[in-house]
Amino acid sequence: MKYRSTRGKVQAESFEDVLFSGYASDGGLFMPERIPHVDKTTLEKWKNLSYLDLSKEVMSLFIPPEEIPTKDLDGNEQNKCYTMYITVYNCTRLWEVVPYERLDLKYKTHMPMPI
Repeated sequence: MKYRSTRGKVQAESFEDVLFSGYASDGGLFMPERIPHVDKTTLEKWKNLSYLDLSKEVMSLFIPPEEIPTKDLDGNEQNKCYTMYITVYNCTRLWEVVPYERLDLKYKTHMPMPI
């Protein structure tokens, strides 16, 4: 998987180069050269995954294994990526990782979701 700038002047950058450079040198944003296709069978396999396991599956579509091996994205306690993720978010439950609120359309206010 290679990345290119939305302004078109920077092409075929690696994931690592994109990750550590921020914006492209032409001022554009980096985008994958192609968006991976996820078929219905794959979505069915993914529907019961934990948030961390689903994150790994999605990330592996955009991060070449020669740059970050898929096993390094695994959600296990011994893994640095997993440990960093848990440390950053200080949690393991989905609603702690991705906080969400219910929108009250009548009053146009946000209401905290019950845990």
